Amino acid sequence: MKLYIRPRSGSLAPHIALHEAGARFFVDIVDTGSKKTATGEDYLLINKMGYVPTLELDNGAFITEGPAILSFIADYFPAAKLSPRAGTVARAHMNGYLNFIAAEIHKSFSPFFAHPPLETDTRQKMQAVLNRKIDYINGEFSDGRDYLMGKSFSVADAYLLAVLRWLPATDEGIENWPFLADFMTRAKQRPAVREAMIAEGIEDEL
Repeated sequence: MKLYIRPRSGSLAPHIALHEAGARFFVDIVDTGSKKTATGEDYLLINKMGYVPTLELDNGAFITEGPAILSFIADYFPAAKLSPRAGTVARAHMNGYLNFIAAEIHKSFSPFFAHPPLETDTRQKMQAVLNRKIDYINGEFSDGRDYLMGKSFSVADAYLLAVLRWLPATDEGIENWPFLADFMTRAKQRPAVREAMIAEGIEDEL
């Protein structure tokens, strides 16, 4: 397998998941400006939208879109127990978390990386939108669970960690959401998370 990533982006999530699964894989870094990979490939021939991540399988097939890649990894490596069993209510709940993180939290971070930067009034409005989404996911941990699905780390947790890393780009800090602050501390202690973050050059966040 080969995973196409851009360090510090949402592609950290499948990078973590592959390490959690004990998969044998290679990483190719994408310059999303030039659309070239570190190995010299034209990334637009791999992913027409030019987004990361993309997962290339050993048979040459490509899978795009983070939640789809995460679900595939969980199913392809069932022994890693990165998701509940397919066809269960728990699996539907996990898929719901994946969708919420992608459509609500991930997208709500996007304005904070805009060029040129947002005007103050707009930034404040976007912060309020993002805060409501994070309030919800913080509340999910109020029952004392370790991870989104309870005691077990899932691919949804890998995605949540990847996007919450971006809070320093906003006007809020993780300390404003105590349950999520504890989650981030707990998740970063996992060997697979540490391995992926070190590989992406973000060990300073551990």
